[in-house]
Amino acid sequence: MRLEMIAKEETLPVRTQFAIAAVNRSTWQYQAKKEPEPNVKLMNLIDEIHLNHPPAASIGSYIHHYSHERPHAAQGGRWPMEVYLNMVA
Repeated sequence: MRLEMIAKEETLPVRTQFAIAAVNRSTWQYQAKKEPEPNVKLMNLIDEIHLNHPPAASIGSYIHHYSHERPHAAQGGRWPMEVYLNMVA
């Protein structure tokens, strides 16, 4: 196959090699380097921790606490959701 004629180490630029071989450069796939095994183990451990023990202070729980549980001095000690519901009712 003509694609096998392309070499990165060649002194001729890759673009020129593709032009000579009449091959589209998009057919040349990037090959990612394999992640070292200790990194894979660490990433899997981090994923497991996050999946099995989601943080208690997630954005959703913070917004709920802020809007429904935390009294606000600017609202006369009322929760923002209480003030909002009284406005729309």
